[in-house]
Amino acid sequence: MVASDAPPTLYGLGTIPKELYGVSISLLVITWSAALSRAYVRGYVLRSVGWDDWTLIPAQLCYTVQCAYIIRMAQMKMNPDKNSNIRSISQLVTNLVAFAGIYALTCILLKLSLGLFFLRIITERWQRNVIYVGILINTLYGITYFGLCTFGCGHPAKYLLRITLKQCISIDRVIIPASYVFTGFNAVMDWIMALLPITTIWHLNMPKMTKFWAYSLMVLGGTGSIVSLIRSAFVKSLEPDVNFFKNTGKLAFYSHIEP
Repeated sequence: MVASDAPPTLYGLGTIPKELYGVSISLLVITWSAALSRAYVRGYVLRSVGWDDWTLIPAQLCYTVQCAYIIRMAQMKMNPDKNSNIRSISQLVTNLVAFAGIYALTCILLKLSLGLFFLRIITERWQRNVIYVGILINTLYGITYFGLCTFGCGHPAKYLLRITLKQCISIDRVIIPASYVFTGFNAVMDWIMALLPITTIWHLNMPKMTKFWAYSLMVLGGTGSIVSLIRSAFVKSLEPDVNFFKNTGKLAFYSHIEP
């Protein structure tokens, strides 16, 4: 794995495990509260359930699994004396690989849901075509990225062994560049979805203050791209070494809050 072939260590992680644990619990509560509120409003109050709502269900489930992996990894990292044996380290690496794959699926489904939502309100043909193309590219590349992250070393359970034996797809030449591209796609899609509806809302018959708040919410949605760009600064930490868990802590943190 490194020059010394030493496995990654759980010591010296500082507050990273506790931060990941706390953020995961908080985000689970927030996202499920928002999802259930949306389901109530769209399904019971408005009685207007669309494909964007149905797509959001697997997205929320994927995000829940994503949180579960982070919580489990954080718990193991908070007890390094118990989990520093090679079997536990291998399990942690496998969990991190699974987390990366689920993260990719979550992003794909969320962007798909968002695109389907805007297709319900946007009527301009060129704008709809932009959304179609964006969804198609983001989905196809996302699936490819999911495959690279999850099966780049074959069976995820053997990731640590195979990467030590150099039997995996190159991380520095393939996985890291692919991660930069995926992050870039996410950022671009955020801004496409934020900017495209501007003209549509402008022509709607609604009070100016309502339009202002609608624009504000779209810009707020676009700021998700900022998290994507911050995350890109930590992609290089995917290169495995003895400090692998410490280096990937921030990457996992921003990957977790990005969707």
